[in-house]
Amino acid sequence: MHWILSSFFYLIFLTVPAFAQNSFDEVLKELDQVPVPIIIKSHGVSVYGKEILYELWGDELIKKYQDQLILNKYIKAILVKANSLEFQTGQKDDYHFYGPEEVKERDQHKFDINFKDPRIHVSKEEGGFVLRAKLYVREPEDLELKENFMHTLTQIKSAIEAQWQFHSEDLNFRAEVDVAPHPKTCLKTISFDDLWDVAYPDHFDITLGSVGRSHVHDELFGNDLLQNQEVFLYLHREGPALDEMFAHEFGHLIGFGDLYCELISLDLEGNFLPYISIAGTDGNSIPITTPWADFDPFMGVIRTGHSLKWMNVMEDGPEAAMLREQVEAILKNYVSTLMENVGATGQR
Repeated sequence: MHWILSSFFYLIFLTVPAFAQNSFDEVLKELDQVPVPIIIKSHGVSVYGKEILYELWGDELIKKYQDQLILNKYIKAILVKANSLEFQTGQKDDYHFYGPEEVKERDQHKFDINFKDPRIHVSKEEGGFVLRAKLYVREPEDLELKENFMHTLTQIKSAIEAQWQFHSEDLNFRAEVDVAPHPKTCLKTISFDDLWDVAYPDHFDITLGSVGRSHVHDELFGNDLLQNQEVFLYLHREGPALDEMFAHEFGHLIGFGDLYCELISLDLEGNFLPYISIAGTDGNSIPITTPWADFDPFMGVIRTGHSLKWMNVMEDGPEAAMLREQVEAILKNYVSTLMENVGATGQR
């Protein structure tokens, strides 16, 4: 009898995942370590991520990963920094993954302007520097969006001008944008060729939509020095988040790059796990330079006592002010001869 019971408990021990031998705190402590490169088999790329405990939602997932359960409904997973390429590829699970070197590169060049656009005009006037641009918006096809079209134009203008301003004792800067209906308003998308004589080089063309992701689309017209940029704004957000979207995309028109990333979860084979909102963030977007040490290994949430520090709107975060470094970058690229009038002390 003693032999039978011993064999029974031995078989149970073999069927329980190794992590289950430890306490919950021990599991978390084991996962709370410096991230390492991980090969995502489904994409054939090596990424930099952090191991976490991921809570499974729904009987289907629990059944799928039942042999990997560590505690209750939790499995070991990988938290990865990435950006969705959905608007480029149409695939919701298509991502660009960020490694530590690319994150470092973004951090070192976060205030670089990548392209000087001739439709951005900056001049020194009484009271400081003023950036001006014309934004022509096409009337959307969606009837509900169409009803609020004129209100949206006003909202775009106020959101951009509220964000892109900076004031200090020795430096004042503000944006002044003219937002108006497109002169060739129509219900169908206009080709770039049709827009040539209207949209370039006088203004930026904006298309409003109700689904998808907002982005700026670049097209070259056979001249490396000339670039047409179309802005696609999707009105699926509400309140402050919508204003942030308008201001963020305008930052791309000035020439600034993205400084945010998204947190996604993968199983150990590199398959995507269902999205769960990260506590304390706008959806699952965070500043790309957020240290991995700020994340708890449990579900990938921000540690107690730590807060996400959004520096500016290019990090896609709420309540982010324009920085002095951004103003200086704009003046250097658009009115370099005026930089001598700026006390570039690095103060914010």
